[in-house]
Amino acid sequence: MKPPIVNLAGRISLRPAEAAEVTGLSESVIKRQISNGSLPSRKLDGARLIRVKDLQEFIDGLDEGT
Repeated sequence: MKPPIVNLAGRISLRPAEAAEVTGLSESVIKRQISNGSLPSRKLDGARLIRVKDLQEFIDGLDEGT
């Protein structure tokens, strides 16, 4: 398995494509979870940002086997 392209060292936020890369989910799944309010995000100058902390909490909150 290839290591993730995104280096999380020192990062506090990720764009949806980066969040998809590190989680193994598709970008459309990440965006859908943002849209339905399950994954918090913020918008700055047109860029959608997901805090690494929020992404970790989202993943930790998933049921095993989901």
